Amino acid sequence: MSKIEEIIKEKCPDGVPYISLIDLCGTITTGRLNANAMVENGEYPFYTCDATPFRIDTYAFDEEAILISGNGSQVGHINYYKGKFNAYQRTYVLYDFKEVEVKYLLHYLSGYLRDYIMIHSKKGSVPYITLPMLQNFKVPVPPTEVQGEIVNILDTFEEHIECLKKELVLREKSYETIMHSLLRKSNFKKFDNLENYCNFEKGKTPIQKNTPGSYPLVATTEHLQTSDNYQFDCEAVCLPLISARGHGVASITRIYYQSGKFALGNILCAIIPKDNQIKAEFLRNYLFYHKDTLLVPLMRGGANVSLTVDSLKKVQIPIPSIEEQQSIIEKLRVFQEILSKEKGLPAEIEKRQQQYEYYRDKLLSFKEVEVYE
Repeated sequence: MSKIEEIIKEKCPDGVPYISLIDLCGTITTGRLNANAMVENGEYPFYTCDATPFRIDTYAFDEEAILISGNGSQVGHINYYKGKFNAYQRTYVLYDFKEVEVKYLLHYLSGYLRDYIMIHSKKGSVPYITLPMLQNFKVPVPPTEVQGEIVNILDTFEEHIECLKKELVLREKSYETIMHSLLRKSNFKKFDNLENYCNFEKGKTPIQKNTPGSYPLVATTEHLQTSDNYQFDCEAVCLPLISARGHGVASITRIYYQSGKFALGNILCAIIPKDNQIKAEFLRNYLFYHKDTLLVPLMRGGANVSLTVDSLKKVQIPIPSIEEQQSIIEKLRVFQEILSKEKGLPAEIEKRQQQYEYYRDKLLSFKEVEVYE
């Protein structure tokens, strides 16, 4: 039996009381400011309904507090801060806690408040929090010793996740730096039109009507889909021909490298090297790095902004030696594997987050016992 199981068995074997926030917090209030009160480099954090605080030059609170976004796309998002800060008029500020450790309450609210909001908001309306909804939200409150041990366990998971996130940010910055050093135009001497080295073929698979199967399907999504047939058996650069944003805005967010047998969505184009003078993976890296200057300016249209194959054919690309191309591929591949959402740091972060949520649910699920006055 683990230490936490022993403590729970000793301190609260029959369950714990569930207590409303109004009885756990001496103060539940909101900020007083409009969102336009923020400044670019203020001295104090300014909590709005966004997940990340802005800055402001004045403070209204000097507390250890939990801050909850009251509406908007981040409704129910939880922040914790200790010190001087300010808050938006639809951000709830909780402090002066009674009978509950603030970090314990933070873990519980982070796990369960948003679902509560979705249930209690009016059907068909944008989710929001009212003061009575928040006041009536109930929290299981075990003895202080149990709360402290739960906080220690869950904080350890969160600290590990935060370390991984910081590592991811550093790796992304390193990747940007090395891409610039390897792929800037001044590194290369020979340039030529893309059409002289590659063939072009549009995808044939209707993405919405595709039948899943055993072959990869390159669409415009972040992850590969599957198809029951294939169109290509080669190495290729797969480029969306339709703007990633729509609404008259030219944008390209993803360019794919794919090899072997695969299907291609009908709003993408495969760029296939003709011979051994250009490697598809090198070409993908170069086009992706320069997409905003090489490709996006070629997009045309009103509501449906798109690229044409004819315009792609005239794009100028470098033609370094195969050895130089392979060296660039291998150096970038190291970072691409680290940053891969399937196997790299993002996947590790997702697994650790799932692990945290599993133990949070296990540790915070108490049988409720009635409290008699």
